[in-house]
Amino acid sequence: ACRAIRCSWSQSSRFPSTVISELGVVIGKSHLVRRLLDRLRPPLCGVYLDGRDVEPTPRGLRRALGRALGLSQAEPDVAALARALARQPAVLVIDTYEALGLLDAWLRTQFLPVLPATTLTVLAGRDRPAIAWHTTAGWQGLVAEFPLAALSEHDADHLLRLRGLDERQARWAGEFAHGHPLALELAAAAARADPPCTAAAPVAPVGLLEALLGRLSPQTVTTVEAASTVRRIT
Repeated sequence: ACRAIRCSWSQSSRFPSTVISELGVVIGKSHLVRRLLDRLRPPLCGVYLDGRDVEPTPRGLRRALGRALGLSQAEPDVAALARALARQPAVLVIDTYEALGLLDAWLRTQFLPVLPATTLTVLAGRDRPAIAWHTTAGWQGLVAEFPLAALSEHDADHLLRLRGLDERQARWAGEFAHGHPLALELAAAAARADPPCTAAAPVAPVGLLEALLGRLSPQTVTTVEAASTVRRIT
């Protein structure tokens, strides 16, 4: 996927900013985009924003991006941000994009078209991009989607073996995680920390939440339920 993103950027020259929308249908998107940024080489530079830390308003995004770019202005305008990004080729990643749904139209119609042609924007989120990314004038053919699927049984087993699990432990972890990358890592960590836990039948992901909540006090469950209904917890 990282190679595909780099190839897409190198071949795009018809629009000031090509958007690569990566679909996080399973856990792993954040790791992918961070690996992408880690592998950039000069003169490329990477800029990372997490949608959970950005106020979902144009002002909030401008302020967050200004801080990420090291600008002295507290509230830079779009032109100032574009000038900063124009200093060198850049990959701008906006992770957890689903938290910024209110900004979707503004980004597509007012913000991204102003950015320099040397800036690639990666929107990494759990939801598919709005159809407008494919139908709005000027965007047709310029949006590439990279859906993340669960790891195959072979790849999952290979990952678990690399984490030090034996055949039985890897089978237990694989039955628990069903190819989800983060779940595989968590299961591997649990097996290493407490090997006897692999003797019990793994809890299917669909029953994981119920199993967790069943071990909590009623007061804690009420707190968790209340916290899950708000956008941000402070």
